[in-house]
Amino acid sequence: TRRSATPACRWMGLWGLAVLATPGMAVAQRPADLFVERTATVVAGARCGLFTAQVAAALAASTQQARGAALRAGSDHKALHALEDDARYRASHILTSISDYHIFKKLSSTREKVLAGYLEVVDAALADGVIPRCHIEDSTRADFYGTVLPFVQALMERGKQAGIQVKVRYPDTMGVGVPDPHAALPRGIPRLTHLLHTEGGIPSEALEFHGQNDLNAIIPNAVAAWLYGTSSNNGTLLGIGERSGNTPIEALVFWLIGLTGETHGMETTVISEIADYYREIGEPIDQRLPFVGDNFNVTRAGIHADGMIKDEEIYNPFDTTGLLNRPPGVAITDKSGAAGLLMWMQRHRPAQAVNLEKRDPRILKLLDTVMSEYDSGRVTSLADVEVHALIDQVFAVPV
Repeated sequence: TRRSATPACRWMGLWGLAVLATPGMAVAQRPADLFVERTATVVAGARCGLFTAQVAAALAASTQQARGAALRAGSDHKALHALEDDARYRASHILTSISDYHIFKKLSSTREKVLAGYLEVVDAALADGVIPRCHIEDSTRADFYGTVLPFVQALMERGKQAGIQVKVRYPDTMGVGVPDPHAALPRGIPRLTHLLHTEGGIPSEALEFHGQNDLNAIIPNAVAAWLYGTSSNNGTLLGIGERSGNTPIEALVFWLIGLTGETHGMETTVISEIADYYREIGEPIDQRLPFVGDNFNVTRAGIHADGMIKDEEIYNPFDTTGLLNRPPGVAITDKSGAAGLLMWMQRHRPAQAVNLEKRDPRILKLLDTVMSEYDSGRVTSLADVEVHALIDQVFAVPV
């Protein structure tokens, strides 16, 4: 089907931009760069089992399309082959768990021995010309000045000597990070990010944050990481991930747009198609999930509906129709009032709603009919088919 293949090909530009872009940094990709990005994604997906067979096949096809585009843009076969090998080679990351929980309890070792072992691996990678990406796992529960800072400083020095920029990913593994700039180390994401950049010597473009949602602070932590010095945020589609999940890419996309004031060439309406695809393959989506849930931008409050009838911007955070292909909606309940019913008709039966006002006797009669449902014990919202039937019944009677 269209959504089982085509959108998957289009996701990768959205994905790569969302997890790697820096607020304020212009984003532009040459065809060869896009080919490298997609090759690395395919390799990482195969190694980690990230994608279904169907999505993996679509990504492989899009990678070949990117190869063709690069050739047409002037790249030669030999150069592309070298880039492909390089992308496959660089898809390897180095886990360097940094907290005492991991060092003493998981690895049953000491700080000195563990860090020395990590640096041996990094030295070997640098000797082979590989760009190391070190994951300082559990960084928000680690001794910053005793362990984290000396380690990343050693990484930067080794990279400098080898002429290769070492990259550092700092995961908030247990989701305990705090977005307040006054929060103390190691849990304060603003302070941790700033010091990794300034005292650790890690350039912003080599620093990336990896959040977890255990304490439900994943979005503010990701935004704080961006604002205080990291170039990159890791994310997953719909936030699907270990335990309570990872940073939703769709949220990163809209925060990036909000922080920078531009879409960076992203086609954001594909987010709604992604959500539909996940529903098709049986992945449940919480109806309250921002951007993609069934209840996103759907009001049940009559006072909100009244405001949106007057001007959509009063109760809609952005142009959801233009950016997500999702016009604001209304669900009919005992809280909808006459304004909610009028808004529902404007969305679902616009021809009948022309010149209709919320004080129209038919709207008021319709409201009485709806309220009688709840007076009889109903507790759920009315399905659209039910509202259509009630309108047919009420509006069939001459006023």
